Amino acid sequence: MFLLTLSSLVFAGTVELQTTLPIDVRLDGTDAARTYGASTVQLTDVAAGEHTLTVFRAGVPEDLTVQVPTTGVVTVFISADALRLAAPVITIAPERTEPPKVVFQARGGDSFLVRIDGDDGQLLAPGVELKLDDLPAGPHALEITRPDQLVVWVRGTLTLQPGDQLQVLVEEGRMIQVFGRQGAWKAGK
Repeated sequence: MFLLTLSSLVFAGTVELQTTLPIDVRLDGTDAARTYGASTVQLTDVAAGEHTLTVFRAGVPEDLTVQVPTTGVVTVFISADALRLAAPVITIAPERTEPPKVVFQARGGDSFLVRIDGDDGQLLAPGVELKLDDLPAGPHALEITRPDQLVVWVRGTLTLQPGDQLQVLVEEGRMIQVFGRQGAWKAGK
């Protein structure tokens, strides 16, 4: 199977080709796909709007006008005796509503005190994960100190979004490492 990305277009929707036989396909005059038998091929990142799809079955071209939605998939069914267009399926990304989850882990043999938004803090011990799943989305002041609170290792802002699943690695003498979403952590006061 051959698939060409159409990089010069403004990207948007997908054209899915479901065929029961070998085909060659052009999208707006540009080679887009070739199959060697029954298969499903997706032409991704196709600009929204009207396009001409030329399907070659047994070397015979047939044009079909395809209206690509701004997001979603439009499907073309191809068989020996039919070339038909299905109604486009518009995909809407569901809004993420699950609460953020943050897991702290201590590296090395040291314990730490994790303080969020000025609270009294929770002890983070080596080998034991500290799981926080009750923090609301939004920015939170984070401070990590020694358990006696005489030395502050890290201060900054942890900005949570719904659905976040962040892992925070803490090690004495090093900046914390935050995994899960880029931009969730910002060092500073």
